[in-house]
Amino acid sequence: MRYYLTTIFNLIIFLQANAECGSSGISVYPSKGEINKNGIIVIEGYSMSQPIIDSLNTKYPVYLESEGHKVRLRVLETLYGMYSLTQAVLKPEQELQVGKTYRLVIENRREIWLSGPLTRWNSETRKSEPIAWGVKNHVDKKPPVWRTLPRLVGKSVEYYGCGPEANAIFSLDIIGEGTLIRTEFVNLKTKKVRTYLLKKEHDGQLYVGHGMCSGAFSYTKEGKYKVRFRLMDMSGNMSENWTAWTTYDSPYRDSGD
Repeated sequence: MRYYLTTIFNLIIFLQANAECGSSGISVYPSKGEINKNGIIVIEGYSMSQPIIDSLNTKYPVYLESEGHKVRLRVLETLYGMYSLTQAVLKPEQELQVGKTYRLVIENRREIWLSGPLTRWNSETRKSEPIAWGVKNHVDKKPPVWRTLPRLVGKSVEYYGCGPEANAIFSLDIIGEGTLIRTEFVNLKTKKVRTYLLKKEHDGQLYVGHGMCSGAFSYTKEGKYKVRFRLMDMSGNMSENWTAWTTYDSPYRDSGD
């Protein structure tokens, strides 16, 4: 009897550990507030949701909808992360009407884990609400600017229930809020190149790598890498030039793992 109880207990622990990451998810940036008349939207799919992002406007029509106005979203580019993430950058095909509120819609999402409208969790009301934006009477054509260029300040490797988190950590300072960092990542051994849009973290730093469950970039134990950066704001404006390349060893080498 003790053997069976131990087996059941171990199975429960195994399932809990492997359930920490989940199997799917869609995130949107920005997820709330207002967008400019020429604003863009970035949609990211995790794990089993990645095929949706990869097939927007083919299998899955995507658009903004307001009362009396429906605007198709054009896919400007699709970016593929190295660890269970895919992004799409979208832009309205028509000018949005100032004062209206537009809700994001992705059709044909019949998968069990993603059925229903796209929503976000409002921590203030503690309720789910539609992903939607108001429209500001503003057209932004000014490129974003670095206040301080990115600088490698550390590396980190942490081990969790579903796997390791490994990152190179950069300090940076940007003029303006909501700007994304276009990051070009090169494995110097394989010569493979990946580009992905990253966000500055709450501590004001940029983490280049992956978390326990997903991430833009991945590392080998003994690899050597280089990265460079370019700013992109939420109207699609980009800083004029890329930064210089920064070359560094895998975070695993510094951690001794």
